[in-house]
Amino acid sequence: IHPAEHPQPWMPPSNWNPAVAEAALPCSLALDCLRRKAAAGLRLTLLVFSICDGIGATWLALDATLFQVVQMSFETHPACLSVLRHRFPSLRHCGSSSSISKHWLREAVERHKPDACLLKGNGQFTHLNPERVVGHSNHFAPFWSFVECRDLLSGVLRAHGVPLFFLFVNSVMDTRSVAVATAALGVNSVQMDAADFGWHVRKTLVWFNWQLLPGMEAWLSWDHSRSNWDLCMPREIGQLVPLGHVFKGGWWPIHLAKSATKHHPEGRFVAM
Repeated sequence: IHPAEHPQPWMPPSNWNPAVAEAALPCSLALDCLRRKAAAGLRLTLLVFSICDGIGATWLALDATLFQVVQMSFETHPACLSVLRHRFPSLRHCGSSSSISKHWLREAVERHKPDACLLKGNGQFTHLNPERVVGHSNHFAPFWSFVECRDLLSGVLRAHGVPLFFLFVNSVMDTRSVAVATAALGVNSVQMDAADFGWHVRKTLVWFNWQLLPGMEAWLSWDHSRSNWDLCMPREIGQLVPLGHVFKGGWWPIHLAKSATKHHPEGRFVAM
């Protein structure tokens, strides 16, 4: 959303699942209100809850946003916390996502009075148990905690007329697990490869409930075998500056040359 843009009628994102998308979409009235504020050039506040925050990729991505970002980080791993405290000193650390309640969310919304809210989650599951259990001993708790938080936050924000956007990022999973996550989140996943944007190969699945940028639908193709969308960036957009001149010799330039493909002739590093 850019302040210079005029309000446009809300259209559902092209990657939605019609069977369950109604509850997953941002409130249309709240979204229309947000568009009017943006078109008027008003200063906007985005309240962000990042679950399993890791080392802060969420906050780096939001550096260039036009919103004033209120940062709420949920992370408990000591190494990740060290990076977050060093790189983002103003970040509010909220501990484990298991402490999230409807009352706590309502207080946060009423305190910060956001114009919009983003809930972001991250997982590394290769398969997903369909049982919706959030207990600490459950390996799949981070995903189901995200879903529970999304449901609680959606109710709170609708009562306050604030649109909710969500993003969940995960490793590539088997088809059955993708179906479980899609049914829970209400939108179909999009498979993306970091090699289209940078120097290493890393395929991930993302679920989100907002519109794609104009023209991006042409980059999507439906994979019937995995029941998800594939995003393939055009060559002229994903092309990177060659790194060969950076290295004076050794293994890396040789590795890059050997890893060249038709789509990525510069080569790519394999993510560990």
